[in-house]
Amino acid sequence: MINDNNKQQANGASAYYDLLASQYDEATKAYKWIAPERVNTLLLPHLKPGNSVLDVGIGTALSTAAFLKAGCHVCGVDISHKMLDKAREKYPALELYQGNIEEGLPFLSSRSFDIVLGVGILEFVTNIEKVIGILSEKTKSDGLMCFTFEEFIAQHEIQGMKVSVTAKGVLENAPEINHFMTARYEYQEVKSMIESASLSLLEHQHFMAYEKSKERIPIYYTMMLARKLF
Repeated sequence: MINDNNKQQANGASAYYDLLASQYDEATKAYKWIAPERVNTLLLPHLKPGNSVLDVGIGTALSTAAFLKAGCHVCGVDISHKMLDKAREKYPALELYQGNIEEGLPFLSSRSFDIVLGVGILEFVTNIEKVIGILSEKTKSDGLMCFTFEEFIAQHEIQGMKVSVTAKGVLENAPEINHFMTARYEYQEVKSMIESASLSLLEHQHFMAYEKSKERIPIYYTMMLARKLF
């Protein structure tokens, strides 16, 4: 069941990324968003021609070129229709769907994938354990799931808060964004969640994912690569 908190968060995420879509690729370069690159580097040795890839939170398809070059079929999902429009401009034949991961993926109900991605999305969901479970369900037995999450770091200026407003002080012309929150997690709690979702952790990496705001505050992520057990 989707509650009011989830609806508010989903509306905020959709509005936020709709507003950013036209400048997203330029902004990610300016603020050194490297998570897609890190994920590609980790996954490329595992890719085989013909692999199916589900990218939840595909955005403007920053990760897609590497998968297509490796001969994979890519299916993308995003909450923002304007981000998806940008992805279609780059790759007109790409299979894309608009959806909120916390509502499940009913348009993909009968399908599973060799590789499932969730990059830069788990900090924006209201129930991370549920979403990890949904991503796991879409991963084939012995397939790979790769995702990132924003870390809780006690002494960090921003990441020392378990939950905070994502875009405080910006984009005031979209009031719903004032309630769009970012949540942070510790490694061990997320590790426990993936073990409960029939996943075996293969590797994890800690890295600076991007710089936030005009002050260029470094934001740190953990990336996890796990194998679906059954």
